[in-house]
Amino acid sequence: MMGKLFAREYQAPGLGTVMLGALNIIMDRLSRSRMAGDPADVLLVPRTGHIGLVEFDRAADLIALGEEAVAAQLPLIRESMMALGYTPQAQFRPVTEETVRTAEGGP
Repeated sequence: MMGKLFAREYQAPGLGTVMLGALNIIMDRLSRSRMAGDPADVLLVPRTGHIGLVEFDRAADLIALGEEAVAAQLPLIRESMMALGYTPQAQFRPVTEETVRTAEGGP
């Protein structure tokens, strides 16, 4: 009966989860301070907050989110490249299963 009275209603995060969260915060703060000193010409920020730092099995999801972010900002990227004197050499191409395997070190 005492267990029911004083039981927690939620599952507290483990030490590893807390440590990874703290590391994410530190990395974010460092990135922001570096960006303040030398701002990027174009900043792509895909929404990846729902994917954990060590969820390596979700690489394809992250790549897709990155592609979406690039596609959404492609006109600005091209405009910035031209303003900086770069000429686009390659066309935007979607990632295939083969390029994902190669990036992951597969055959």
